[in-house]
Amino acid sequence: MHCHSVSAADPGLRLESRLAPLLALTVVLAGSVLRLAYLDADPDYGSCAGYITDEGRWVGHAREVALFGRVVNTDWLLHLHMFLAPLFQAISYIAFELFGVSIWSARLPTAIAGSVVLGLFWLALRRAVTAPALVVGLSLLAFDVDLIELSRVSVPEMAGMLAQLAVYAVVVTPRATSPRLFAGGLLLAAAVAVKVTNLPMLIIFSVIVLTSPIEEPNGKRRGRNLFTFWAGFLLPLLVIVSLAVACCRASAGVAQSSLRLLEPFLTR
Repeated sequence: MHCHSVSAADPGLRLESRLAPLLALTVVLAGSVLRLAYLDADPDYGSCAGYITDEGRWVGHAREVALFGRVVNTDWLLHLHMFLAPLFQAISYIAFELFGVSIWSARLPTAIAGSVVLGLFWLALRRAVTAPALVVGLSLLAFDVDLIELSRVSVPEMAGMLAQLAVYAVVVTPRATSPRLFAGGLLLAAAVAVKVTNLPMLIIFSVIVLTSPIEEPNGKRRGRNLFTFWAGFLLPLLVIVSLAVACCRASAGVAQSSLRLLEPFLTR
């Protein structure tokens, strides 16, 4: 009797295993359509804070460089947004160069990021949770109103979420290797460059790296893991600082040459 009930349930289990990936893919595609369709439509911001949903502030410099080849507006508040989200401005500039300056092209990177979040969530968890749980989790992400709205306006939050999820997928794995931890640090640096307010995530992921299970009983491996993760995070900063110092030295050299040329005229 027991064996008969198990064999009768087997076809249902096989059907569930076949339907689950199809359902997950359907949810991902439906969520992506909601994020990408009619991007130039005016959204209903509702009670959202204007500081978050003011798209012009987050792509202002990218728009000016794409249209005029330089930054035109010198308002300090707009410059603040350039320093808060430099990588997001760079991504927006690439979109403007490829597709022209428009509302649609300004929102396209965010919509793509929101869609990739769904796909990455599925890839990261498809072997860690049951198929029904994965479909439910995907549905919550794909059809959440706030996430859909954030994916349809040119603000950096969704791109930052994508980078953070990528860090999680790379770092939170059994037996995380040094290349994975280094890549996780690079991805976290990208998240901070997308928007500086992601910086506190460094503390959270550092704690995760330190407390992740390891085979060695001593703490040396944990220290090496944290060092590798931080090395990946700090490498882009070191490169940027080096380039900035080199540019400053070059500018200083040009200024000194100009002063030497002007010196005879100024001393007469």
